[in-house]
Amino acid sequence: QHPLGHRWRWELAEVSPGWIEEPLLSDDVIGHAHLRRTCGVPIAVGEQLGNRYDFWAYIRAEAADVLQPNAWKVGGVGEWMKIAHAAQLANLVIAPHDSLELSCHLVGAVRNGFLVENIFGGNLSDLGVVEEPLIVTRGRIALPQQPGHGVVFRRDKLETCRLDPGKPVLREPSVHPGI
Repeated sequence: QHPLGHRWRWELAEVSPGWIEEPLLSDDVIGHAHLRRTCGVPIAVGEQLGNRYDFWAYIRAEAADVLQPNAWKVGGVGEWMKIAHAAQLANLVIAPHDSLELSCHLVGAVRNGFLVENIFGGNLSDLGVVEEPLIVTRGRIALPQQPGHGVVFRRDKLETCRLDPGKPVLREPSVHPGI
């Protein structure tokens, strides 16, 4: 047991966080399982996980309370749904990391969908590459009514996001004006 375990548990209980996101390295499944059993605060993982097998390791070890798959990183909608359904079988909630425009639809499509993490400056609307940006009002999004994911790209703006293999990415970090 960590020498600060009791103190940390007490201090976190005072502020009552919804969860701690990836408190350890993403490949430390056993460490997350131990922390989940001992700290008294829900554990969220997934931002750095890249496939359903990584998520299954966390589910099987009871090492997380909240899974945060990124649809772009895990292989698309089909793989994301497999992760969400595995989480549902284990009574875990899904709160996807990033890819706001796609994730808001996915959370609405599963029973264990909870919320979507929005990275300011990193979503398609903030990048200016969609015809109709999502509007977030008091933490809620009205989903577009177009078929599928509802994202209509501005082809003329996509070139600004092009990544060429072997070339470094030279751009200033995105910062939300309110931060």
